[in-house]
Amino acid sequence: MYFIIWDFLIKKDLKNEFEKTYGNEGIWVSFFKKGTGYSSTLLIKDRTNERRYFTIDQWESQEDYESFKKRNRKEYKKIDNQCEFLADEEKLIGYFSDL
Repeated sequence: MYFIIWDFLIKKDLKNEFEKTYGNEGIWVSFFKKGTGYSSTLLIKDRTNERRYFTIDQWESQEDYESFKKRNRKEYKKIDNQCEFLADEEKLIGYFSDL
């Protein structure tokens, strides 16, 4: 499996909108579901900082993810731009694989 992990510091008072956008029924999951090899997205919240969230996107392989992102580059960028206002900070933690 292949995992992409993002760290978000969301804007104050946008918790519900962020959770809706990045959660299981959100725009990102709907978009990724179009991709071969997409498995799931986990949205988790920091227990000590109510503004901090992580997303963990799970794909069958790095190749599946990279192929999807390349084929859907324009739509990916469009969605990313639409969601930009939700966070004060967004940082890619990295790419990981299971053992």
